[in-house]
Amino acid sequence: MALWKIIKKNRKEKTKKTKKAPLPKSVMIWIDAAYSDQPARVIRGLALAEAFCKADIESVSLSCLACGGLTDEITKRNIQWINSRPDGNPLTFNEIVKVSAADIVIADCTTPPRLQPDLNTSLFALLADAYSDSLFASNRVDAALLPGLITQPDFENIEAQASCMADCIHGLQYVPILDEYFSQNNETPSEDRLLIAVSGNASPEDLSPILDAVRPLTRSPIKILADVSTNSADQLKEAFSSDAELLISPSLSDRITAIRQTCLVIARPGLNIYELIAMGKPVILTPRTDKEIKTCQLFLKQNAVRVTPIADSFDMLKMSIEELLKNGEERKKLSQQAVDLLDANGSKNTVDILLTRFARIELLSEIE
Repeated sequence: MALWKIIKKNRKEKTKKTKKAPLPKSVMIWIDAAYSDQPARVIRGLALAEAFCKADIESVSLSCLACGGLTDEITKRNIQWINSRPDGNPLTFNEIVKVSAADIVIADCTTPPRLQPDLNTSLFALLADAYSDSLFASNRVDAALLPGLITQPDFENIEAQASCMADCIHGLQYVPILDEYFSQNNETPSEDRLLIAVSGNASPEDLSPILDAVRPLTRSPIKILADVSTNSADQLKEAFSSDAELLISPSLSDRITAIRQTCLVIARPGLNIYELIAMGKPVILTPRTDKEIKTCQLFLKQNAVRVTPIADSFDMLKMSIEELLKNGEERKKLSQQAVDLLDANGSKNTVDILLTRFARIELLSEIE
């Protein structure tokens, strides 16, 4: 007779503990006060800041000029607003970096601002509208963000080192847009409600012929979304307050409502184009310069807009507006192609890459 002794061993399964990628405690986005299209830039900066908040970053700040209703929107989203010009006195970039004590700094500017040697940032990235060798003029620059079609680098003519280009994040999948612009809306806009969108240093002389072309074609109030400098805003108010509704630094909800309620937008090429096409609005772009025409061609290749250069005659613009107002199917086609152009996760895609780079930098520093 055999006796079998069963021994139960209390074995603890060894589980591999994977080390979590380190996250920055603080992120700061700074917008150069020299830009004349601050509202559109604040919208873009806000989209990036919110994506960092959703990634569980403890402290996120956005440094920019006071920007009407948009300033309240920053703080409402648990993002710290740093006024880059408190009481009219500009803060230096170094002062702002010190105040934020950020591990990741993103600077929206054309060339790298000077950083004092004692300022420690784990990752310093530039957010720009076009590629230039000057973006990597400083060895403090860790990455350049060039989101969207406007910023597509001309690889054939770039003289920068390959290592620099490897640090260039560019393309439509990285365009930062707030979630609200992609939300579904069942509201059908009025068949003749038009919006004119301008940015930068737009003057009354630039807008007058466009308004002359638009007025006979609509009975609805004409709205002008003006992402312009203070000086340009004052000029536009003086010239057009009586016959058009000017939207200068409106609240985010008023801005989105104005875009949502329009059936057709006439716009100069600028940063706010991305907001318009994200909401699926048919857009007629009105370039004036060779650079603007080149920008428009990039959108035109995607069949997402109509392009009507107006350097010589405004008759073509009037014909384009009239044709699209009468052709609902063509507007619907442009609208769908516009929506398909952008990735709704553009902000998240950008933040994911930056957080991965930050983690790599931190892990390498631990090894060293």
